Amino acid sequence: MKGLTQRIQTMTSCFISYVGKANFGAAERYIREMYTEVYSTHALGAEISAIGGTFCISFMQLFTTDVYLNAFLSELKQIGLDYTVLERRPIRVASVADYRK
Repeated sequence: MKGLTQRIQTMTSCFISYVGKANFGAAERYIREMYTEVYSTHALGAEISAIGGTFCISFMQLFTTDVYLNAFLSELKQIGLDYTVLERRPIRVASVADYRK
């Protein structure tokens, strides 16, 4: 754990982004979840959106340990918030061509 903490401290800090409540009008009742994912140099990140009375959180990290995710989920449980982990996988973000060339 000490090595992980030192590695995270040498990276940049974390980020949390709340993109707000989606507004898809009449179509919103058909949408169950909505996630955003970004690649970042931050060691830890969370993208939060809301739709259909539900918060959707993409928890992203640059390392493989579950310690921070488990701590976050434990906090949700302690304050009585139910949650469902729908998917766990490596982040996949499409590359973008260098437009300056």
